[in-house]
Amino acid sequence: MTTKNRSDLEPIGLVIGSLIRRSWLIIGAAALVGVGTWLLAGWGAHPTDDVTATSRVGITTETQWPFYDVVLEEGLVLVADDRFEGDLESELGFDIVSLTTVIPDALSVFDIKVVADTSEHAVAAANRAAEMVVERGVAATAEKNTGKIAALDTQIADLDRRIEAVTTEMDSQTMQIVEMQASLDRQYDQELEAERVALSQERDVNQSILTDLARERSSRDTDRVTLASVGDPLAQYQVLRLAETEAASDSTRTPLTLGVTAAAILLASAVAVAWDRRSGNVRATWQLRRVCGAHAAHEIGVHGRAVTSVGPLADQLHRATESDQRVIGLIDATGRGLELDSIVRELLPHGLNTTIADEPLGANDRDITFVDVTDEYSSSDAPRRRSHLCDGIVVFVDRNTRVSAASQIVDRVDVSPGLLSTVLVRAR
Repeated sequence: MTTKNRSDLEPIGLVIGSLIRRSWLIIGAAALVGVGTWLLAGWGAHPTDDVTATSRVGITTETQWPFYDVVLEEGLVLVADDRFEGDLESELGFDIVSLTTVIPDALSVFDIKVVADTSEHAVAAANRAAEMVVERGVAATAEKNTGKIAALDTQIADLDRRIEAVTTEMDSQTMQIVEMQASLDRQYDQELEAERVALSQERDVNQSILTDLARERSSRDTDRVTLASVGDPLAQYQVLRLAETEAASDSTRTPLTLGVTAAAILLASAVAVAWDRRSGNVRATWQLRRVCGAHAAHEIGVHGRAVTSVGPLADQLHRATESDQRVIGLIDATGRGLELDSIVRELLPHGLNTTIADEPLGANDRDITFVDVTDEYSSSDAPRRRSHLCDGIVVFVDRNTRVSAASQIVDRVDVSPGLLSTVLVRAR
């Protein structure tokens, strides 16, 4: 990554670092505002007189398509029955305001909405109403089966009467035919023979009717045995979702708390970043340029007496010599006692013939003279005799230097003799 790209990312790194270092402030502000908003919202909320609770009922796999709509409509009719609401109130021991059903955008389900004076009553009524739909659905199916068996018993009894009547008539016809045949055997009579044949044909018709009646009676008997052997019917409905207790004020209390807390987090984050940039320590050259007001800022590495990355500083000093700035004051604002002579010596390989002196004496055409003027900026009222004789000042800071302290030094140096550069020293 190039130096330019790294410097472009410094603001992002500073923001992330500030948020981490000041996370206690952000968390504390969010917790305080969140709890306060929740309590105030709850204290200021006035529950409504009526509360609605909703349970959901669905159709079981006992019902097959295409009868979904039929069974669903039967469930709505169960709830719409005037006796349903009355029985619900009697069982629960309290009155409800209203009981309605709604079909949502879903297949084979319906919602039961109950309005009552309290959330507990509304929830209890909605849940019990859903259970009653299941129970009454089973009872209705059982009642249908009982009605079908009773109807079959009636049909079988009617078939038995009809079979008995046809059987009686056939018996009478058979006796008449026997008597006619006996008379014909004694003396043939053509007219009597014709009557016998006609009566035999009538008996044959009755025999066919009797066969049909016996077949129908056997079918009805089979149907009755099948219905009677079913036993208790399976449930056509099931409770898919029970109602839950929810205070009326919670509908606005929770989103209000979340919204205010989110705003508090954003505000606290902005305050933390601004506070950390101006009252915290120097952590990037970007702060030296944008916060402290330094027009030039570089970074070097120092590990013991070893100094690295002095190239950009050397380039800055080369440009200074071209502007005839040959006496440079050095300020150590790190507070840890930098070995400035080591830094000065490291500039030699970069084509700078440098020296460090106690006084700002004139330099020849090849030399830059560095003067340590740190003591003249140790306090605001310290005399600055030597620094005023310099052509420019280089200020060294590190991560232990406060941004406010660096800003004060930069402001004083800018007045006289002028800031050449700031240097952020990083321990390698």
